[in-house]
Amino acid sequence: MKGSLKSILALIAGIILISLSMMDMLKEEDESIINIGGSDNTGFFYLVIGLVLLIAGIMGLSKEAKKPKRRKY
Repeated sequence: MKGSLKSILALIAGIILISLSMMDMLKEEDESIINIGGSDNTGFFYLVIGLVLLIAGIMGLSKEAKKPKRRKY
């Protein structure tokens, strides 16, 4: 796969995982909105993995933008 396609897919996956984590954290019946110290930390793990994918996608896209374009003669 091309590098830019991988970066775009990483961005999309990161956004989906972050939104899943927010829904999972808001679903808790606790008083606190974000329950990080609870026993079920799936929302927090989704958030961390989503942020890592988001950063990787942004770095990949910026690396692709810095590459010199090849001219077709």
